[in-house]
Amino acid sequence: MATNQLESDPRWPFKPVAMVNYGGLGEVGVMFQGSYFAVAPGGTLYDVTRNGTMVNGSWVITHQFKALSGDWSTTKELTNGYRSLLSLTATSLNQHSFGTLPNGSPDYVPGPGVPVGGRWTDVIDLAAGGRTADGTAEVYYVARTSGALDRVVIPDANPAPPRSPC
Repeated sequence: MATNQLESDPRWPFKPVAMVNYGGLGEVGVMFQGSYFAVAPGGTLYDVTRNGTMVNGSWVITHQFKALSGDWSTTKELTNGYRSLLSLTATSLNQHSFGTLPNGSPDYVPGPGVPVGGRWTDVIDLAAGGRTADGTAEVYYVARTSGALDRVVIPDANPAPPRSPC
């Protein structure tokens, strides 16, 4: 039987323009940690860590914000794949490399990213879909203003063109 639990979650210093979860861990009813990339309205990309601990039947939650880069003002959507972060703007899709450091934090490569060839002006949403069976590319799904849902395969050797129509 579930019990009611109180949660004290402090407000963020900004409402994200775009945000994506890239990791997490926890123990049910004891603690959790979530890791996110978030773009603030001014265009700064942050690495955000959200920690929660159960104390006397209530969740106590804290946040840590680390500014990574300030050149994300045109970003309207973020999604992450196996080894990259994708940022969608009104006109392009850009692939940014990142990995994980031994302490678990992201090893982010700042900068504008590598443009992914294709048509992106009518994309309203995108989501990661995993890896190809041969392990040489990342798979994403894009929803378009027309209602179409397209599968896009982006080779690891980007800037090679996507292998699916876009």
